[in-house]
Amino acid sequence: MPLYERLSKTLRDTSFEYEIIFVEDAGSDGSWDILKQLAQLDSRIRIFRHKQNYGQHAAVASGLSFARGHLAVLMDADLQDPPEAIPRFLEHFESGSEIVLSVRQGRTDSSFRRLGSLILRKFFPLYTRFPNGLFYGSYLLLSRYAIDEYLKDPERNHYSIKVLDKIPGKFSMVNYDQGFRVSGKSSYDLSKLFNFFCRAAGLAFWRQQLFFSLQAAAGLFSLALLCKQIAPTAIFFSITPEFLLSFGGLLLLFYAAFSCFSMRRALKSKRAINVDFAEKIDRADEALVK
Repeated sequence: MPLYERLSKTLRDTSFEYEIIFVEDAGSDGSWDILKQLAQLDSRIRIFRHKQNYGQHAAVASGLSFARGHLAVLMDADLQDPPEAIPRFLEHFESGSEIVLSVRQGRTDSSFRRLGSLILRKFFPLYTRFPNGLFYGSYLLLSRYAIDEYLKDPERNHYSIKVLDKIPGKFSMVNYDQGFRVSGKSSYDLSKLFNFFCRAAGLAFWRQQLFFSLQAAAGLFSLALLCKQIAPTAIFFSITPEFLLSFGGLLLLFYAAFSCFSMRRALKSKRAINVDFAEKIDRADEALVK
């Protein structure tokens, strides 16, 4: 298993004692059988399996809930996050950082996913502490303090970076080039990406957008009525100020409808995942859960 080989080599070269936790999110690719073999070969490996597919962020919460060390490094298993970068995260930890974020410099995702990420991060301010507009990865280091605070948050099964943004303490960033996926393909289709986008922006954000767009639309329609009375003359071919203001108000009404729809999707997604992470662990292979 290339991930285990590269990860073990990197960790052996550090001065830290370690354990490796794998969370299998009820996949159908035979990963669980491979993980059971690895757990029998290496006593530092601990494996857990979800009873059903709950998604990446729920898997993160599950893994952290069983982490026993004074820090944890989180990473995907597709090797797009290079294990060889772990020593750089550890340097920041030893310098006092409670949270070490990763920022992707080169991305190997599909054009569709890159476009979605660009829109989400460039045009919607998601964070209050972390800089907005950067391509944060799920490759992270958390101190024990950050782990404990993360697991207290009721939103822990949703968007991990948004949860971490609420945790006080020193944070730093590591830049890295994203590698190519070794096998398989991303499970994020259009529907999942949109749901993720709705959850990441948050209910408060969509309520604010709905309120703003309705107020702005009402203002533009009022100005359109006023212009009809005092300036009915066309300003460009047959286009009047009344038409331009009414068109702007109509666009804002469409945006208000989109905001309302996004709120409903965010609520639906929250209800679907809002279960305690401890209920997701399949203990059938108790001997392998060390």
